Amino acid sequence: MINLGVCVGSRFCGARGALAAFTGLTLGPICIVILLAILYDHFSYIEYVKGALKGIAAVGVGLIASTGFKMLKDEFRYPPMLIVIALTILAGTYFNLGLGWVVLIVAPAALYFARKKTKKL
Repeated sequence: MINLGVCVGSRFCGARGALAAFTGLTLGPICIVILLAILYDHFSYIEYVKGALKGIAAVGVGLIASTGFKMLKDEFRYPPMLIVIALTILAGTYFNLGLGWVVLIVAPAALYFARKKTKKL
């Protein structure tokens, strides 16, 4: 979206139009996120807020799991990729590692098997 806005702004008004399009498309969301951070900092101790955020986190996990299950169908056609899935689940659940560590640990195996998969197909 931002690329399209910059292209259109540049086409009609040059560099100023591109800058205006970029600013217009990013300033609103940035202000909203900053406002939410301020509100969270102010109201984070309230139990209702904690409960709402736990519910939002559960929805996020559900959406990620749904996407993962849709992607899993393709991985059954190339079984070595199941090793990547097993490593991810093991690192995240058993060792209770954060997302950054899981990505750092699993990425080399994922890249290796993905390269093998593309050469095979």
